[in-house]
Amino acid sequence: MVKKLNLVFLLLYLLGVIVLLSVTYRSVQAENNQYLVQRYQEHFRITETYFNNIFKEIENDLLTLSDNEVVKNPKDEDFTSFLSAEEATFQYEYSEAELAIIKIFHDTLKNYPHFNSVYMGRENGTFIRAVPRTKPTQYDPRERPWYLSAMRKPGSVQMTSAYSSLTNTDINIAFSITIQDEKNRPYGVVGIDVTLNELSKELSEMDLVFDGRMDIVDAAGTILISSFDNHINKKYNHDASYEKIGSYDGMLVERNSEYYRLTYSTDLFDGPFIAYAPVTLVEEYQNKILRQRLIISLLILMVIEGWSLFLIRYYVNKPIRAMTKALKESRNSGIPDKMDVNVSGELEEFQVQYNDLVERLNRDEEEFKKARELTVTSLASLTTMRDFETGLHLVRTSKYVELLSEEYNKNFPDESLPFRKVEMMIQCAPLHDIGKVAIADEILQKPGSLTEQEFELMKKHTMYGKMTLEKYVEEVRHQLFVDTAINMVYSHHERWDGGGYPEGISGVNIPIEARIMSLADAYDAITSSRVYKAAASHETATSIIKEMSGKQFDPYIVRVFLSIEEKMKEIAETYRD
Repeated sequence: MVKKLNLVFLLLYLLGVIVLLSVTYRSVQAENNQYLVQRYQEHFRITETYFNNIFKEIENDLLTLSDNEVVKNPKDEDFTSFLSAEEATFQYEYSEAELAIIKIFHDTLKNYPHFNSVYMGRENGTFIRAVPRTKPTQYDPRERPWYLSAMRKPGSVQMTSAYSSLTNTDINIAFSITIQDEKNRPYGVVGIDVTLNELSKELSEMDLVFDGRMDIVDAAGTILISSFDNHINKKYNHDASYEKIGSYDGMLVERNSEYYRLTYSTDLFDGPFIAYAPVTLVEEYQNKILRQRLIISLLILMVIEGWSLFLIRYYVNKPIRAMTKALKESRNSGIPDKMDVNVSGELEEFQVQYNDLVERLNRDEEEFKKARELTVTSLASLTTMRDFETGLHLVRTSKYVELLSEEYNKNFPDESLPFRKVEMMIQCAPLHDIGKVAIADEILQKPGSLTEQEFELMKKHTMYGKMTLEKYVEEVRHQLFVDTAINMVYSHHERWDGGGYPEGISGVNIPIEARIMSLADAYDAITSSRVYKAAASHETATSIIKEMSGKQFDPYIVRVFLSIEEKMKEIAETYRD
């Protein structure tokens, strides 16, 4: 025995090592993913805040410029027009009014390194810029995205999609707002260009964990800002080679052989932030943590295993032999007998609980006898008083309850009913309508439909049944029997949707034994003849029960019923009146 136990513990130790390796690896991998997500959530939030602040500053500057009286000068003829300009012959000739505006624009521009230009276009096609155009060619500001965007929504700051400059290789996004007269009629647009290369340079200078890089994408799927030099103003490539790892707090994490890709939704450009962290660096960090964890875990496991073997050898094997011998003697005799072994700790607690169980089993046997006697006595007394149902009805309902309970335990093992409770339900099923003895014959045996007043009297049979049981079970100390009997008698007319009686309770608030009894009783009532109706077919009963699933009946009990309906039908035919 000792050798076998030692061998078992050796095998358990090896199994523990395997499980430890697997669990530790998965744990470290999950922690690493979580660390990656947490750090990049911080990066994304910081980046979003940073650019939001920039754009807020731009918005404030535009609002200030659009409200500046010098800038709002309505004399369009004072400003430069490029509508028919030729690069070879064009000469800048600034008016005093235009120079004043250029100074204001230039002062705004020099405060922000990421600004490319500050400018204004007017309805007559004139155009003013903080610095001279690099190529003074023909140019109509009214056709440009920034002008059109602002004019579509006058009075509010608008942001364009990325677009190329006409005079150089810059890729810009523009923020613009209309200039309006006293009647809020727009007659020009002030705009600020932000160069994507400058914004991307600032993004590249951000220190991302695992030497990561980032793309910022707009609603149209264009990469506006990027740590990668060749990504700016390119369409974002979803790249199907990435395998999904999971979603964490709204962030999608994927990976391929080169990068972990983290996608984070943002309102900044109505598109996502996308970060790329090199797989080699991420896994290098992960493996470092894994090695540390495994060394510590293996050492702890070795100490635990050695100490366990020592304790088992001296404090478990010998007592177990003695207890096993006592159990074998009880089994051979057929009568549970108490143990008297010199043990300590958990084995002593086990012995005490086992001895208590033996004592309760002996006591419960007597109470079971009283419970069975109560059932037989109650039924016998009722039979001599009234004969409103046949004895076969009682047999059928008991068997239906037994069949439904056993099948329920097979279908729902996590919520299975204890064996003794099922036994009690089967014993108590014949008592479910015991209260009908208190109902007058003209109601109980009326061949037609009951009036509303008669039905209210009929509904009281559940209360009368409960009162009857409470009176006759005062001396029965078997609480499980008492509770089961009262629940089945009192609550078997409650409905799953709360429309039943006597309490109007619903769902799982109805005791499980009453829910099972309800369906069993209904099935028997439908398929059996009564003074007021003929028996219906099994198929009709099944159709009605399916229709009332989730209304009158517990849908899970209905599911159980449908899985054994042929067995139910067999009982109905075997014990037909």
